[in-house]
Amino acid sequence: MIFYEFTPEEIAAVKSRFPKLEYLSPGVWKGILEFDHVYRDYRIIDSHDIGIGVPAAYPNQFPHVSELGGRAVKAAAKHNKNVLDAHWSTQNGACLCVKQEEKIKFPPGSDIVFFIENLVIPYFYGLSYFEEHGRWPWREYAHGVLGILERYTEETEPHTKDSLELILPSFRDNPNWRKYRAHFVEPKGRKACLCDSSKPFSECHPLGWRGMVLLHDDLKRLGLNPYKFFSKPVVKPKK
Repeated sequence: MIFYEFTPEEIAAVKSRFPKLEYLSPGVWKGILEFDHVYRDYRIIDSHDIGIGVPAAYPNQFPHVSELGGRAVKAAAKHNKNVLDAHWSTQNGACLCVKQEEKIKFPPGSDIVFFIENLVIPYFYGLSYFEEHGRWPWREYAHGVLGILERYTEETEPHTKDSLELILPSFRDNPNWRKYRAHFVEPKGRKACLCDSSKPFSECHPLGWRGMVLLHDDLKRLGLNPYKFFSKPVVKPKK
């Protein structure tokens, strides 16, 4: 992976605000993130061992945020929950927000300090809260593609092919992309849920199921074939 190379000024801005974060190599930050954060009068002062990997396509592509202290896994075990309930996975790291909200929470022109203050700190505040209470402090979406589908039910503007292309990679780049495609080709609420619970989708995650139906209907309205739309492009070998 090619990483974004920060300027000396950008590095200095981060070090000034978060002195325990170290810039180890181009695009890679690691260290202790300290915060004093309040949400609805509930104050948490804490610190987490974190890593931030910033891809070369930044700011058009979100940085990858890791929790390095093992606290997400321990918190989930403490409350007898899946680590995904802590919005954490070994593959994708911390889920800072649902895909459709990325440009809302990190608007064009924002810098890395803004990213840490407005996305990274709230996530780790939420994780600290989860450690104590076994739940997230605010309304949450399901992890991964289910969260995208749940958020889809709230969108009121008519979708276009371009707007659908923004969320497409989240489905197509997932190891389970064939299973997702099967749902879109022929949505059936009795099919096993996308969360791998083996329960009927419409019963296990009803809001996600509703989003699936809406997205399927939009594909049909736009004349897009779900089988092709959710298939990985074939890369032809160079001659």
